[in-house]
Amino acid sequence: MIPIIKKDDKNLKIYFNYRYADAIESNTYEATYNGKPAITKFFINESCIKNKIEKMKLIKERCKNFDSVVTADAFIEENNKIIGYVMPKIDGIDVYDSTLSKIKKPDFLVWYLKELANNLKKLHNLGIINGDFISNVIVK
Repeated sequence: MIPIIKKDDKNLKIYFNYRYADAIESNTYEATYNGKPAITKFFINESCIKNKIEKMKLIKERCKNFDSVVTADAFIEENNKIIGYVMPKIDGIDVYDSTLSKIKKPDFLVWYLKELANNLKKLHNLGIINGDFISNVIVK
């Protein structure tokens, strides 16, 4: 079960002056939750958040023994309405040197992408399809 917390929960510190009325479809912000680096994501579209809630619950349920999956630590509520979620922040690994326009450590990158493919296959075998990969960000 993913807990629901109030936006002003004492364990959540969001590093911005968030106003729900200013949100676009979704906005992501850095935060701390329970003293650890976190990311918050807020949705203006109610159908987006309902879809995300169901997806997060499903992933939490199916992947409880899968240590490579990171999902919501808590849903964030304001005025008795879930408006977003908070999840652990994961530091990335920069594999591209933009000054030289080349990949750093190509052997590492090949290994990393194979690991990513193996983990995605495990998720697919659990019936979970991830649509959050974009061209410049890959999360392990």
